[in-house]
Amino acid sequence: MSGRGAPGAGASPPSPRAKTATRLTPSEWGRYWQRPTVTTFQAHFPDNYDGEIADFWHGVFARLPAAARIVDLATGNGALLLLARAHAREHGQRFDLTGVDLADIRPRDALRGRLALFEDLGAIRFVGRTPLERTGLPPAGFDAVISQYGFEYAPPDEAAAEAARLLAPGGTLALVIHHAESALVRQAHAGLEQAHHALASQHLLEHAGRMLRRLQRARTPEARQALAADPRAQAEREALNAALRAVSARAAAPDAGGGAGFADFLLRSLRELLERAATLRRAQIIEALGVIERECRDYQRRMADLVDAACDRQDIDALSAALDAAGLTGTGCAELHYRGALMAWTLTAHRPPG
Repeated sequence: MSGRGAPGAGASPPSPRAKTATRLTPSEWGRYWQRPTVTTFQAHFPDNYDGEIADFWHGVFARLPAAARIVDLATGNGALLLLARAHAREHGQRFDLTGVDLADIRPRDALRGRLALFEDLGAIRFVGRTPLERTGLPPAGFDAVISQYGFEYAPPDEAAAEAARLLAPGGTLALVIHHAESALVRQAHAGLEQAHHALASQHLLEHAGRMLRRLQRARTPEARQALAADPRAQAEREALNAALRAVSARAAAPDAGGGAGFADFLLRSLRELLERAATLRRAQIIEALGVIERECRDYQRRMADLVDAACDRQDIDALSAALDAAGLTGTGCAELHYRGALMAWTLTAHRPPG
């Protein structure tokens, strides 16, 4: 494997560090992939992965047979397969494309407004509710097994064995994996800090909930006038405003990093709901606040899961050893940078021909 020292003769393969996070459930990922996004980092890649990340994948696709069968594990809404489809169209190739994901994915529904993608999405077979380590797909059925920011979430030995099982003789495995020191992991840490500050330190949702219930009851001019004069309501309003100011200031701090996006979402959502509270029924407010709470919980789980799944050098060595044990050869590893920032590991391997 390039980029690391080979274990000495007779050395035991490295063991992965213990992973502690509870992985997101299929329904939690399903809610995420109902959004009209192609990638898991919509703020950075609103259309699809580009730059050095796209260059890596186009290099992989260029080395495949013209009619290669490709399966993307943990495909989400099909970002990599859309890149593959575009590459094939531009280079006269005819890829057969399959995407597998643990969630109940429906990319054509989620991306209904992205009309330019519909033809390409229609050429892809999507298989949802399927773990990448147990796909049930035919053995030796693919010339390439690919995955980006997904393979590392599965048990490494099982994932490696399944990738090897799926590859036809001479086939290629290509992975992009979260790097423990990448810009994305730093952003996830920053987001978790912002969430903790807003939810646990400032108790923003609790303050907003109390104020929303008061506003919902003040549906007449007389009631709103009484609310303005109520000392307890004034105290709750002051507590809410103080929390809003504190969260906004923390998000604007120089060290907020990419985590400010979470605070921006939370502040915007709560302010919009507070403005509408007097016109909504109690059930509508409870439902809207529940959606915001669920979004916050899902975001925290997703970021904690990302941080936990990200791989350091020991993890990459252990995954490489698992690929070797599964019968794959020529394992190569490198760090992938995007616009000067460290973004991921790349890991490639091959099933021997014949």
